[in-house]
Amino acid sequence: MKKNGKILEVQNLKVYFDTEEGIVKALEDVSFSLKRSEILGVIGETGSGKSVTAYTITRLLPQPPGMILEGKVLFEGEDLLKKSENEMLDIRGEKISMIFQEPMTALNPVFTVEEQMTDVISYHEKISKKQAAEKAIRALELVKIPDPSLVMKKYPHELSGGMRQRVMIALALSCEPELLIADEPTTALDVTIQAQILALILEMREKLGLSVIMITHNFGIVSEICDSVAVMYAGNIVEFSSIYNVFENPLHPYTEGLLKAIPPLDKDVESLNVIPGVVPNLIHPPSGCRFHPRCSRKLDICEKKPPKLVELTDGHFVACHNPLGGGKR
Repeated sequence: MKKNGKILEVQNLKVYFDTEEGIVKALEDVSFSLKRSEILGVIGETGSGKSVTAYTITRLLPQPPGMILEGKVLFEGEDLLKKSENEMLDIRGEKISMIFQEPMTALNPVFTVEEQMTDVISYHEKISKKQAAEKAIRALELVKIPDPSLVMKKYPHELSGGMRQRVMIALALSCEPELLIADEPTTALDVTIQAQILALILEMREKLGLSVIMITHNFGIVSEICDSVAVMYAGNIVEFSSIYNVFENPLHPYTEGLLKAIPPLDKDVESLNVIPGVVPNLIHPPSGCRFHPRCSRKLDICEKKPPKLVELTDGHFVACHNPLGGGKR
């Protein structure tokens, strides 16, 4: 496997949903890239478009009500949005895998772990059920599940949340994909299990050369395992750069607000910093910059013209008319 270059490029993605209440403008001009063997964190509040981006990349977005209106998703140079469903069936699981947010609903409750894993492996690898079962056990061993032969015979409801999440990771990695999309894989897990899951993803990156998109709302997770980060707000990517750049020199007021909301570990505080207001209704999003109703740095232009994501400094992209530390654009 090549260890350099870009494995994924998302270009100008525009996704809407047709609902009874109106058209939800879920993603607007979303662009980012992922290098080989890199871990990219995608962070933002609930409703910012993180999971919609993941489901669009994997072509799991239900259509209707979803509508992919514009954009490209280039995986190894090929546009996934132009692939047929049969082609995507071969790509999903074998080249691109996804860890879903809630393993209890992602795993089928009426089939054992063995049945679910061997179905996926035998389909992609074109091997017998016996060979697939042996490979499934190796995948479970890889994620450090004790007594994998016993776990194979169990149904999802017989496993703990942490064990179900490990099964999901084993299932995602069983065919040794090149790209792993993890949609909040540590949600609802205690901090001990969360740390184990993150360590496991890092280990798999080292062993398999995985490229990873880590979707989360937790900057602590991003700082621990990610190489770069894309900050999303109300369907837009507002900042994109390396972890170091974003943490040491945030350029977008929203990014700064998220970082300031993290409670300090070295002192007691009576109250936490908060970003005023709430994520807007994307059926009727604000004009211009979607963050301007909550922004202390807004200018007149912010209410009229959506900012473009531009490279303000080397490798540091921001979508803001009045970025921090850089003056007006």
